[in-house]
Amino acid sequence: NDWYTFARNQWYTFPGILTYEGALLIGALGEFIEMMNQDSTGDLINHLQLFQKRLKYGLPTDNSIILHEFGFSDRVIAQELATVIVGTDRISVKKSLCEKKVDVERVLSKYPRYFTDEVYGNFI
Repeated sequence: NDWYTFARNQWYTFPGILTYEGALLIGALGEFIEMMNQDSTGDLINHLQLFQKRLKYGLPTDNSIILHEFGFSDRVIAQELATVIVGTDRISVKKSLCEKKVDVERVLSKYPRYFTDEVYGNFI
């Protein structure tokens, strides 16, 4: 019975361990490949870095990750904003944040004012 309780409790922490340890492992692997300094490793390193961020932040898309890094650090908000924002690089996402002011403010109106005043306020 004690073993069952221990195993059950450990299973609940498994997703957190997987993301933390997995992100560390992917980061180390990326650094190792980068040290090899091969011309053909650039794309692989970029893919590993993106995968590491997906594990670390728990976000599925490039633009939701960029939004998270811009300060929309709530996963739900970043994912919902990603549905109205276009772009897969920092410049195009920032431009889209400015151009789609009405849509962004509609999404942010459901959440604490901090995201509208402090975070989004830096973009407009």
